[in-house]
Amino acid sequence: MTTVRGLPAALVIGCGRGGLAAVRSLGRRRVEVWVAGPEAGPPAASRYARGYLATPSPLTDPGAFVDALCELAPAFENRAVLIPTDDVCVELLAEHHAALAAAYRLLGPPPAVARAIVDKAVQYAIVARAGIPLPRTWVVDAPGAAQRIAAEACFPLIVKPRFSQRFFLARRIKALTAHTPLELAVTLDALPEGMLVQERVEGRLENGYEYSSFVDASGHVAAGLVLRKLDSHPRPFGNTTAVETVHAPAVEALGRDVLRAFGYRGISQSEFKLDPRSGAFRFIEINPRIVNNTAIEHAAGADTVYPAYAEAAGLPVERATPRPARTVWLCPELRLPYSGALLPPRKLPESLGGPTRYVTDLFVAHDPGPLCRKASIAARTRARRVGRRLRLALVRVLGLTARPGATTPPRGGRRPPAAGSGCGTAPGP
Repeated sequence: MTTVRGLPAALVIGCGRGGLAAVRSLGRRRVEVWVAGPEAGPPAASRYARGYLATPSPLTDPGAFVDALCELAPAFENRAVLIPTDDVCVELLAEHHAALAAAYRLLGPPPAVARAIVDKAVQYAIVARAGIPLPRTWVVDAPGAAQRIAAEACFPLIVKPRFSQRFFLARRIKALTAHTPLELAVTLDALPEGMLVQERVEGRLENGYEYSSFVDASGHVAAGLVLRKLDSHPRPFGNTTAVETVHAPAVEALGRDVLRAFGYRGISQSEFKLDPRSGAFRFIEINPRIVNNTAIEHAAGADTVYPAYAEAAGLPVERATPRPARTVWLCPELRLPYSGALLPPRKLPESLGGPTRYVTDLFVAHDPGPLCRKASIAARTRARRVGRRLRLALVRVLGLTARPGATTPPRGGRRPPAAGSGCGTAPGP
């Protein structure tokens, strides 16, 4: 793929679906795009990616990761635009803003705003002060908090971490539900300190809405799009597997209120849920970065990635207007780890008039590289799991491990006498 000379390159850090959407969005505009991270995931295999640059893990070795980024910077002729696509990288950019800003053009919110959003306790406090409706939330900051919260709250409750992505990567769960005071106490005892407890907004999954946007340096929303959730797996706190574009002025207005409350600049996605009891939308969270379903934005005519890149690169920022036609984003491969097959999402609502355009991340005919890379990674992961199970099975069959408390006899010999049995030698014939 040819690129436009003179345009700053883009360095995408993060190998998830958001990173893939960023690579394709910029590659279509003939921007030179590189992918950096601890592993060469699907974004690095895209036809729009110039190449992959290996770095240490930002989660396990953040200092070495930042040093590696600084060492890579001189290789780009015209200070590259650094694009984070997960919370860990957003947090690192905020912590090491001075060093990275000297080497790159940074795409993201101001450091103070990023730190406030990544910590959900601070995030909810700012939203509450702005008068935006949200579920009642408690910070578990001392032993015995479960009893106090149970006396004040209305069950069921959600237990979630203050720092979402670090918790998810460590435990592979996003949140837990407690239906009784006893269940709440047991759940909090099993989790580290600093958790959040929040009243659960009842209602169907389809009551969930998202407002994706890019706010330029002057505070204007250059691109905005309202999405409605259609499916997730596993429920209720799994990964989103389907969303659709909708016209919802109330959600858009709330999303802009959230952005103003933080003084936000950059790409973000705010989540809300319609409370069927009150008929009001309640704030759930804001993500200060490119998200997994960002691919739908380009298809719907409200791309947030390129305007953000253009502003960082000193280019004119284009205003985007969403197309009126319905667009649906599907991610059926997220069901694979749970079902063992590419199951289709649950029945989707019919279009309310006009054609419907369907978008996926991996199943793209003109860019098959990410799908092949994902299949290769999945096959290797599956092979390692099968190999571990086979080794354990062989160990059990061949008797190479002893039962707990038992002593393994020497090969071809008898079991040694038990201590204190008075038998110093084996009995004679």
